[in-house]
Amino acid sequence: MVPYQKPSVYAAFLVVLVLLLAACTSEAEPTPQNDVTEAPSESTVIGEESVNANAVVVEDQMLSSDNTVTVSSVTADKNSWLVIHAQADGKPGPILGVSPVNAGINNDVVVEIDSAGATEVLYAMLHMDAGIEGEYEFPGDDVPATDAEGNIVTPPFTITGGQSTAEILFLAESAELGSYLTDAAGMSLYTFAFDVPGASNCYDRCAQAWPPLLTDVAIEFQAGDGIPGELDTTERDDGTIQVAYEGRPLYYWSNDEVPGDTTGHNFNNVWAVAYPATHVFLGGNEELGSFLVGPKSMTLYRFNADQPDVSNCYEGCAANWPPFTVAEGELPRGNAGVVGHLATTERDDGTLQVTYQGMPLYHWINDAVPGDATGHKVNDVWFVVPPLTVGLGESEELGSFLVGANRMTLYVFTVDEENLSNCYDQCASNWPPLLVQQGEVPVSGAGVTGEFSLTTRDDGAIQVTYNGQPLYFWANDENPGDTTGHGVNDVWFVAAP
Repeated sequence: MVPYQKPSVYAAFLVVLVLLLAACTSEAEPTPQNDVTEAPSESTVIGEESVNANAVVVEDQMLSSDNTVTVSSVTADKNSWLVIHAQADGKPGPILGVSPVNAGINNDVVVEIDSAGATEVLYAMLHMDAGIEGEYEFPGDDVPATDAEGNIVTPPFTITGGQSTAEILFLAESAELGSYLTDAAGMSLYTFAFDVPGASNCYDRCAQAWPPLLTDVAIEFQAGDGIPGELDTTERDDGTIQVAYEGRPLYYWSNDEVPGDTTGHNFNNVWAVAYPATHVFLGGNEELGSFLVGPKSMTLYRFNADQPDVSNCYEGCAANWPPFTVAEGELPRGNAGVVGHLATTERDDGTLQVTYQGMPLYHWINDAVPGDATGHKVNDVWFVVPPLTVGLGESEELGSFLVGANRMTLYVFTVDEENLSNCYDQCASNWPPLLVQQGEVPVSGAGVTGEFSLTTRDDGAIQVTYNGQPLYFWANDENPGDTTGHGVNDVWFVAAP
């Protein structure tokens, strides 16, 4: 027998090598894989994670009847907000509406917008929901989202075919004022006596206290039910578009806090709530100052031959001086600055003529354009009608005091007797009396509660008295609010209400 021999180390090494070579040349079994056929693209969202896929696709469209716009597609890295902006200065401006969108792809996203602020071009901007989840916070954490190149996602689109008509004027009611105009939120709207039809004269500090009611030129709007007048717009000096009613620009009052507040009515006798049907306005010209005008801004007159609430102008007279009338059932209303009492009187033909402080009102056929007052002093019996005789002024030092229609301070003379002036010649040159025309009735502004009367001066002029004291101006006062005559010689003092 051949004796047993122990395998050498070399032989063992060969066996191991052969086994390794066999393993390397055999085909491996496939390893189980996730069901993904290709790598995620930039527009693919997995769960709530993304690879910077933010995108918005939107097409030009009509604004729907329910004031909504539809955005074709919104792709978002995470839960976000789709925000619709109006255009301002060629870029995204005021926010009109917001809608939440989920992480991933969102199709046909509908956003309700404030159509009153819509412009022809709108922007669909994506904001990430980065603060309190589910709460839109901008300004705040929910800043605009960016795409893969770092651009803000905000494509523009056009509202084609015109916007839906938006109602921007509504009616409110109060026991004191009756019906007046408000905005959609119920905030009171006002008119300014110193405006002219189609143009605002309220800027700078005035516009801060009385913000204009603005709109966009692209918006079609209308008044609500029961408002018969015409809506229009006027362009302000800064290019913004202000809403006007019957040609009169409309404003808010900064001190009104909640719907129903009308604290600006009769402010300084030149502001009033905007009425839905106004008949008498404040007009004027450089020669005569302020006087009453009708709805088309044509001058109104009174006739000295009339009696209170009775017209004596008929036939040929009425042909030259057409009575200012309203339809049966209409209550005459005055715009800002018209502080006297408006009513009607029935004429012989049954028509209703408007009266102011009992004076029947007329137009003059020879007036051609607003501002004309060619009928003033015709035959010394026809006169324009001033809006008020006496109003209120105020200073920190003296408090409230009386002023004339020109807003200049009025004074009393302690040397006078009751309803009798003792100021003539040089005295009257320095202290011009407050005069009215024959047949004119003194009209007091808001807050003036004393008794007015008249006294005939030595030259036949008619001077106004207040609580028995004749009233005067002071020649050295230069501007409204001046009270330099107060205390002169210890006999002249501002007239206290």
